[in-house]
Amino acid sequence: MVQSLLATSPDALLLVPSDSSALRPAVDQFLSADIPVITVDTGLEDTSGLTAEIMSDNEQGGGAAAQALGEAIGGEGTVAIISGVPGATTDIARVDGFRAVMEEQFPNVTLLEPEYSRSVVATAESQVQSLMLAHDDLAGVFGVNGNSATGAANAVANAGADIVVAGYDAEPGTVEQLRSGNINILVVQDFIQEGQLAVQYAYAALTGDESAIETPRVLENIIATTENADDPEVSKYFYIPECQA
Repeated sequence: MVQSLLATSPDALLLVPSDSSALRPAVDQFLSADIPVITVDTGLEDTSGLTAEIMSDNEQGGGAAAQALGEAIGGEGTVAIISGVPGATTDIARVDGFRAVMEEQFPNVTLLEPEYSRSVVATAESQVQSLMLAHDDLAGVFGVNGNSATGAANAVANAGADIVVAGYDAEPGTVEQLRSGNINILVVQDFIQEGQLAVQYAYAALTGDESAIETPRVLENIIATTENADDPEVSKYFYIPECQA
């Protein structure tokens, strides 16, 4: 799809990479045509030639999830991590941030090694079901992305267990789980600013105003909870299922 866009002769490419390395050849074609390329939300392993990178601070987000979850469980018990795909740079950063804060701030918590759901809800649900059977002191679960968090929340809710679930990304499904209390903590990205900056940087590149571009631009995340989910200052960051005119 990305390569086919080149035939339309765009002025710039704003790209959310689905793969940190496989899309690089397509990006090179745009760069060879002197078309500015700006990555948003997720980065590329090889960033050479890019006009800008705009992303959320995934380590900070993982750390914020650990702080909130650790406080919610009183700094005791066992905590599981359900990640997505092994090797995914975004997930690795979130897990690293989560692990660092949990180990430093909550030394009495037993932190299990990550399990990988490959971002499949049913897989995450099955994994958490097994973890609940294997660890009777399981106090919390961190779902590193939306589907992993949803699967974890389903398992905990179906078991009627008193386990705190922290998730990532304010997708419609995870927000519904947050409001219902099945997910207790949700790391939310400032997608509004990401999009605004991408357009601003593209315009700056096209008008020769390179000084207006700050790269890489890393944005902090915020924490949403069941208690504050209806606060307009929080809910404005929730993803909407359809674009509104």
